[in-house]
Amino acid sequence: MFETAKPFSVIIIEDDPLMQLGIQQAFRTDPLLEIIGTEKTASDGVAAVETHKPDVVVLDIGLPDASGLKIAPQIHQHSQIVILTNHADAEKVKLALSVGARGYCVKGSPVENLKSAIKLVASGDLYLDCQIAGTLIQQLSQQKQQNPPPNPDLKLTVREVQVLKLISEGLQNNAIAEQLEISQHTVKHHVKEIMAKLQAKNRTELAVKSIRSGLVD
Repeated sequence: MFETAKPFSVIIIEDDPLMQLGIQQAFRTDPLLEIIGTEKTASDGVAAVETHKPDVVVLDIGLPDASGLKIAPQIHQHSQIVILTNHADAEKVKLALSVGARGYCVKGSPVENLKSAIKLVASGDLYLDCQIAGTLIQQLSQQKQQNPPPNPDLKLTVREVQVLKLISEGLQNNAIAEQLEISQHTVKHHVKEIMAKLQAKNRTELAVKSIRSGLVD
């Protein structure tokens, strides 16, 4: 699924030593991930990122000297960001995405989720934990019901509507391909076409626009 000539480099900014250790141990057996640094504070984390410029930074929100969301814009200048936190509310997710995060994982989820998030984000994709995606979609659906917008004629094909619905449910390309019994290459083509038609910059914006426009329930 992931084609890379070298492992994705990762810096972890997390003040919980047990969490740091757990991530390090889990990543040792994965040839596509290489942890090149671990930091416990926001200030040390920013300095490490500016020096080493890793592919991805795993960033906690609740750091002792500053919120991870506060330093995210600085980090985003050099690296992609995957948030790892206890916060699972939709507002935190939207705020994280607005300051540069491309992935959002909740502590306590399987470590394989975090590994997948890093690989997807490093490859230019977006990742949201399933429970996060569900919460975000539910909130947006409620907003649409309270203030339903017009449904523009975007001329989506039947297949594009199917792909769009699965994107809005938080599925990644491999899962969409499996469910629709088509290739991942075909899914990528459909996603590209849908983004162009809805003028969306990423998958999250695509999901938001699809719900607000009434294309997805």
